[in-house]
Amino acid sequence: MKNPSKEQEEKWAEDRRLHFARFCWLNMYKVAPSGKIWKHVFFEKEGIHLDTYAASRIKDGKAQKKD
Repeated sequence: MKNPSKEQEEKWAEDRRLHFARFCWLNMYKVAPSGKIWKHVFFEKEGIHLDTYAASRIKDGKAQKKD
């Protein structure tokens, strides 16, 4: 896509954040290449605590359910 719309750009940014959060959640207490644990890396990169982000996703009903 050569000229994505602003809405598309925002969707991609949210999708990227979601996938990064999922990775960080699964590796929360493991050490990242930076020497920090992944939940701290998420906070540094995204500006929100991983637990807060997860809670907001659940509250908004955006969390996917496995059935």
